[in-house]
Amino acid sequence: MNRNFLIKVLFAAILPLFISCENKDNPSNEDINNNNGNQQQNPVELVMNVDDPEILALQVADGTSVHYYGEKNDDGTPKSIQQIFVKDNIDGNTIIDVDEKLKPTRIVTYTGVTYDIEWSSDTEGVINAYEPVSKTTVCVNFDTKTEIGILDTPKTSIKKASRNGEFRTSIVPNNTSINNNYYVQKKVRSAADGNQSVLVTFEKCDDFYDPTSIYLTVLGEDGSWRGELHQYEKIATGKYLFQIPSSKYSSIDMEQWVDAINNVFSAVGFVSECLVAVGGDYVLCAAVSAGLTALTEGAFIAAAPGFTAGCTAAIKGLAAASLINGVGLSGVPAFGADNTPTLSNAFIQMLKDANLLKKIYTDNIKIGCVVNGTAGGWPEVLMTPDDLSKVIPIVTEGTPLMQRFYLDPSSPVAYQGYNAYAVLHCMEKGTKVTMHIEGTDGYKKTQEYTITSTNSTISMYVPGAEKGVQDIVTIDIRTSTGDFLQGSHAYLWFH
Repeated sequence: MNRNFLIKVLFAAILPLFISCENKDNPSNEDINNNNGNQQQNPVELVMNVDDPEILALQVADGTSVHYYGEKNDDGTPKSIQQIFVKDNIDGNTIIDVDEKLKPTRIVTYTGVTYDIEWSSDTEGVINAYEPVSKTTVCVNFDTKTEIGILDTPKTSIKKASRNGEFRTSIVPNNTSINNNYYVQKKVRSAADGNQSVLVTFEKCDDFYDPTSIYLTVLGEDGSWRGELHQYEKIATGKYLFQIPSSKYSSIDMEQWVDAINNVFSAVGFVSECLVAVGGDYVLCAAVSAGLTALTEGAFIAAAPGFTAGCTAAIKGLAAASLINGVGLSGVPAFGADNTPTLSNAFIQMLKDANLLKKIYTDNIKIGCVVNGTAGGWPEVLMTPDDLSKVIPIVTEGTPLMQRFYLDPSSPVAYQGYNAYAVLHCMEKGTKVTMHIEGTDGYKKTQEYTITSTNSTISMYVPGAEKGVQDIVTIDIRTSTGDFLQGSHAYLWFH
């Protein structure tokens, strides 16, 4: 198959996305100014809590927002950008990891296509692109100093089905963790640093238990909304410790914050611009297109649509990530009077008027709980700046329940023993539990228990049998007076 012909065919497929990237399909400065049709709503949110890796969030269009994550100084001002998360409620989400020079090192697109980029210089490197549907990996050299980013003698390798298993991404930027070292290594300031804390405990039937979910709401003493606290340390079953921001930073100097953000974000347009070749094409598309020509015709036809869609998604994510100081598709930063990159005056004004998230609290605040998605009805506490800690005890009534009955292992091999487990909750002391096992080989065993703790796990060991034997294990739970409460049974075969 002719190499030049394939490149032209693939470029013909990709060409419409370059055109659309310059139109309203992608975020623009107009999208920022007219966010949600409400010009009075500031689209910028600054996250000032030093414990939170998110620096700022920008709403660029209906259903699309850009979140920047990175390192922070001790006062919460940004130190560097390490990851950009483009949240698109219509098409899907894109993650862009960047190095200290804001050059992308990994792009995970909403189509599943992933680009791993290794830079050998400011303009050259290697792209490893993976398309999950065809299970095709393209490894190709690039050089943005060339017309379309392709080296004169590209070194390309194609590996079919080079990854086993299902391709998955996990993107949770706010209150849970992600499969990324940067997210999970959040700093948590201790009480010795001046933090206040709130301990929330959950007790039912004389024992502690874990809720499905919990977070705290923070109100001013006058009832004004101050925000939510999602980060906690689980110190034991049913015990959750929340750190409350202290009054260490009693005032916010917005000029200082704007200067710090401008220093870090002034060249964020290079996230996109550094991947654009001399001729204006993205090397993610051009270089990978050249690499695809090494495939057989059938493999090319199978892989090309996925890589084309991945290119579209990557460009859309890069354009959104670079929008705050870029002009057009390339994202080339604006320059100030001293010929250094700078954010636009309009965006700087947005920063000065931005919504401040997780602002430091210096007055009395009311702390409440949202438990399992339900607010209200739970205890709340009033915390003053002089308080070191507070406790919110949540005690609820419970109904006698066998939470789980199972066999482990559930599919034993011949002559492998197993255990039958019953997890009991809120049982009255004196409750009678009978477990009985009967096998097709004639084996029988019955064991009786009397409950002495309201919450407990009981077990019965069963020795192994020969291959093909089937066991049935039953459980019967009755009150101390003999009234039936609950029962169940489980089967297994020895393999």
